[in-house]
Amino acid sequence: MSFSEFNALYVWGWPFIILLFILGLTITVVFGGIQFKYFFTSWKYVLFPPKVTCDTLCPENQTISPLQAFLGMISASLGNGSLAGMAVAMHSGGPGAGFWLLVFGLLAMPMRFLEVLAASVFTIETEHGRRGGPMVYLARVFGGSWLPYAYAGACLLYCLFAAGSMQGNSMATGLTAATGINEISVALMLLLFLAYAFFGGSQRIIKLSETLAPLKVGLFMLATGAVLITFAPNFLPALKLIVTSAFSTTAVAGGFAGHIMQRAISLGASRIFLATEAGGGTAAIMFGATGGTNPRENSIMSMALVFTTQLVCFCMFLMFTMSGTWNSGLTSTPLVMSTYATVFGRLGSAVALVLSIMFGLGVLVGYAFIGRECWLFLTRGKIGEWGFMLLYSAMAAFGALGDTSFVFAFVDLSQAAIILINLYGLVYLMPSLKRVWNELNA
Repeated sequence: MSFSEFNALYVWGWPFIILLFILGLTITVVFGGIQFKYFFTSWKYVLFPPKVTCDTLCPENQTISPLQAFLGMISASLGNGSLAGMAVAMHSGGPGAGFWLLVFGLLAMPMRFLEVLAASVFTIETEHGRRGGPMVYLARVFGGSWLPYAYAGACLLYCLFAAGSMQGNSMATGLTAATGINEISVALMLLLFLAYAFFGGSQRIIKLSETLAPLKVGLFMLATGAVLITFAPNFLPALKLIVTSAFSTTAVAGGFAGHIMQRAISLGASRIFLATEAGGGTAAIMFGATGGTNPRENSIMSMALVFTTQLVCFCMFLMFTMSGTWNSGLTSTPLVMSTYATVFGRLGSAVALVLSIMFGLGVLVGYAFIGRECWLFLTRGKIGEWGFMLLYSAMAAFGALGDTSFVFAFVDLSQAAIILINLYGLVYLMPSLKRVWNELNA
């Protein structure tokens, strides 16, 4: 049994999937359908965010809004997990994974809401400024003496593999396929880019996130929109294929022999949680760095992050099925390239390559901040940031040289760990957070 098959059957098997479904549904009920009730309000806060006074993230006399945290998480979550990750899900789980991606995406929104609310409500003063996040609110639950450290350790591993290794792997795969550049050269280029980001400190990391986020979203919309418009007559047949495959208990036609309904659900659930980061606490770390201001606005606005990523991921599934490349036997970045090539021809590889690089660099930058926070918490500043810089850069280089299936499988494993720890804390604190929410809306 391969590592990826073990993850699908046991780590992301029925027990864990059912647990996520129940928790997402429970939060939805307790908070009155929060993702539906405040859907448009979340976008109002994105477009017209309240301003707060900056802490250590930027110089004095400069202001920062939760929009910076939003853009930082857009940069961190919209990565190759939304591109190559969807291609891997399509290859391994078939079109039906796209349906379950939508279902679990709706249930991921209230999880994101709750974790950001907790990060904004429960804050402490640290030497790096006022902070919130899982390492803070997990200290308030049963097992709080060790859970914050367990979470920080698991999250650090997740940052190293999901951001460092996975993004490096996807970018190297694309660059090698399109240009013939060897993986060692890609690894060296990643090391140089990360050195530039790190030596500028947290301020440069935040600025890079703000710059990359709108650029890569805009390019994705233009490129993917062109494919969807070109194959518009195939829209309804593609939707039908996605829905029917989601409930199929027989093998999917065309290169997917042996993949059944559980595989589609497992891949749909794991990939949307990987792409959105909902429930894992990473957004709570980012929003917790705003200093705990505007907990109501922060938590509502954060749900727009999940919808944005969910829309990107489902568009990828539509693009694969509408263009007919879904059963080509390709996976990861090569499948993305072949799909764009159906419209852009030889330029398709270049389009996919630019997207892969922009998405990958955005995640590398965004998770540099998140991983840095975990590193500082675990080491208590005794081992300087240089230690994290070296480790993070090494993992990005390792990903460029590593095996695709191994990298994605380890990401699934570490992601499941941070989700379990974080959701335990959120469920424990839910009564308190419900009272706080009622007071904020009184």
